[in-house]
Amino acid sequence: MSTEQENQTVIAQWFRIPQMSSRHGVRAISACVSDVPGVRTVEARLDTRTLSVTGTSDATAIQTAVRRAGYQAILLSDRPEPDGTEGSNPGAMEVER
Repeated sequence: MSTEQENQTVIAQWFRIPQMSSRHGVRAISACVSDVPGVRTVEARLDTRTLSVTGTSDATAIQTAVRRAGYQAILLSDRPEPDGTEGSNPGAMEVER
């Protein structure tokens, strides 16, 4: 029973989308992520190259949807700061894979 309750918890997740560089990318990512079951809101920001998602879906499903749009999504542990750095660990976003 607790698993059902955990799955229904609405959470906010943030992702870095390094290759997102156009309004077309914002629209493509937003459209694919919006189709993920459990997603309530999607905000793709071109200026910070970030994606915020609220809902009950897990990070893997969101990352799969972003890949379907042709981009890579890196899950962030904290909400990004307005200047584009990640909360408590700004250097982590400079790592390329």
